[in-house]
Amino acid sequence: MRIDRITVFLAAEALLLCASAGAAMAKTPAGGWDPPQNWCYCLQYRTPTAYNPIPYDLGSFPDLAPGCAKVKFDAKRKNAGEELHSCEDLRKCWQEAAKGTEEKKKLEKTLAGHRKMLDACLKPLPEISAETRSNLDKTCRRIWKPLLEMDTRDIAAADTRMRSERAACFAKAPTISTAKLLLRSSARDERIRAALFLARTDTADPEAIPVLIDAIRRDEEGCKAIAALGNYGPAANAAVPALADLGVKHSVCPGSATLTLERIGTPDARTALRLSGNWERKWNLREKRLFQALSDRDPAVRGNAAAELHYTALKLNPETSDLDKRKEI
Repeated sequence: MRIDRITVFLAAEALLLCASAGAAMAKTPAGGWDPPQNWCYCLQYRTPTAYNPIPYDLGSFPDLAPGCAKVKFDAKRKNAGEELHSCEDLRKCWQEAAKGTEEKKKLEKTLAGHRKMLDACLKPLPEISAETRSNLDKTCRRIWKPLLEMDTRDIAAADTRMRSERAACFAKAPTISTAKLLLRSSARDERIRAALFLARTDTADPEAIPVLIDAIRRDEEGCKAIAALGNYGPAANAAVPALADLGVKHSVCPGSATLTLERIGTPDARTALRLSGNWERKWNLREKRLFQALSDRDPAVRGNAAAELHYTALKLNPETSDLDKRKEI
């Protein structure tokens, strides 16, 4: 059986994260656990400008992530920025462990209940003799102490399991240093996730474009992939045939393919736009779908629709309707 190198890499990274988490817990057994820096800080995507071409800012979620309020970002740390995940992935990994948190809370509630029952059992009773009281105390402790120890072990096991699952989630989430490696993963979802990350952080390298083209037809990630291809501009010319086939009638994100073709801006892309009869003949239907998309639950769908309506308004203004001016927005 062939062992996938990517799987081995991710497993090793997960073990390292678990080991670092275990070391941190060993240092602070009573005061809690300090999560790693890249579990608390993340890359918050932004639109680059001429003044600030970097497509992301430093983000954090101190309220979402327990213990992160105490973790300070060390910019001088080696590869501090390259080990950060996107804020979207960071939020997802913390939220996916919510079930484990609930399980731990239930176990802690059980432990508190057993402690109350032991306290009630040990409650002094003035009407009984000291010898009887001593024998009763021994019986109480013999019955309840094993239960309390078992509750404590269950809580520790649930806590370790929760941290391990979270570590595995972070190990699969791309960073600047691991995204290109994940593009060659045997798991399609991991490849798409890495390609979407690179499309927001490093468009100088077109290695993610084939993966994004492959993702266009997927209902879950197709809309994000279409929008991401536009970030590459003319370098994404290979995506023109697939985008032209979608046109403006894409059921998931109407108008996104047209917007991306405009952002690509090559002769092939312009030809695809001119040949798209629906883009001209069914303008009213197109606008109607775009306005409907503004209330979609998916933020990517809403964002693409809002951007396309913005470009539509620009087209109606003769002074700014030219394609090159659109690309500057």
